[in-house]
Amino acid sequence: MRGDDQQQDGMFSYISPDQRVPQDHPLRMIRSLVDGVMERLSPRSNRLYAKTVCWKTKKEVPE
Repeated sequence: MRGDDQQQDGMFSYISPDQRVPQDHPLRMIRSLVDGVMERLSPRSNRLYAKTVCWKTKKEVPE
C-alpha cells in the first residue's frame, strides 16, 4: 500500500554454522574431541540427573 514491495531476504542467513566453518579449520578437530567426551559422559550425567529430578513433574526427588 505504501511504496514498493521490497523483499529483505539478505537480512537473514540461511546457512548453518557447520557450512560456514571451513573443513580444515581447527575447531572441527576440537568439536570431534568434545563430541566424543560428551558421548562417554552422557550415561553418567543421565544417572546423576535422574537421581535429583523427577522427569514427569520436574520436582526434586526427596532423599
